[in-house]
Amino acid sequence: MKKQHYPKVSITTPSYNQGEYIEDTIKSVIEQDYPNLEYIIIDGGSNDNSVEIIKKYADLYPFIRWVSEKDRGQSHAINKGFRRSTGEIVAWLNSDDVYATNAIKNQVKLLQNNPDVILVYGDAIIEDEVTGIKEKFKSAEPFDYYRLIHVNHMIMQPTTFWRRQLFDKIGYLDESLNFTMDWEFWIRAGKEHKILYNPITIARAKDYKTTKTFSGGFPRLKEIKMIQDKYGWEKNPRLYKSFYLDTIYKYIYQISPWSANTIKKVLLLFRNLIFGKKKY
Repeated sequence: MKKQHYPKVSITTPSYNQGEYIEDTIKSVIEQDYPNLEYIIIDGGSNDNSVEIIKKYADLYPFIRWVSEKDRGQSHAINKGFRRSTGEIVAWLNSDDVYATNAIKNQVKLLQNNPDVILVYGDAIIEDEVTGIKEKFKSAEPFDYYRLIHVNHMIMQPTTFWRRQLFDKIGYLDESLNFTMDWEFWIRAGKEHKILYNPITIARAKDYKTTKTFSGGFPRLKEIKMIQDKYGWEKNPRLYKSFYLDTIYKYIYQISPWSANTIKKVLLLFRNLIFGKKKY
């Protein structure tokens, strides 16, 4: 297949002092073997070895563009990359996540085969850096707008790819959000546009104590509540209660990480006693 048969894909990676992880992220993009790729790395002025690593690969691969300068946070950095990109299909990959083999080809093919779909997502593997446990992201399931807001955050961010025209329809990420900008974006996208789940592994994500998802605590929970109040139509829905229990779990985890599995089982049991095991 000739290069022109592949739509141009633009990947944006925001990064700040992620020298420990960003090389694996960059390599996972390079190794995709996708013939029409644009890769934009937005570094926030790192003072570790990040820039050295980025420059090394940018010098070798012409499709990599990058900048290192202060920004106004992760959402602003991602939007900066989106606005500089030129691909008809776009995505973002954080600097501690990696793509699975053929991730781009698989998601592009799904979009090509479903012209009425504006965004696709898939499965992910979560690696706990403390315990070494690797497991599938259990929340992934076919898209349902009601469940996305009230019951289950089923979309794992690094598995998502969407048509550029979505920006014209709903705008970019909300830069006022620090923890939930991806979820809020999916909510806006799914309100009037078709989203499709691809049940194959698209990405691998690390879970460690300094990630925003892990360390966000009650400020993150407050932002989640704000999003549900804005878009939802149920008071204190199941998803908020699940995030509340998850916040408690993460606080305990930071105190005693090696007992995390036991604590998690107890919390899951407690959650099932409250909500039941049935999906609704």
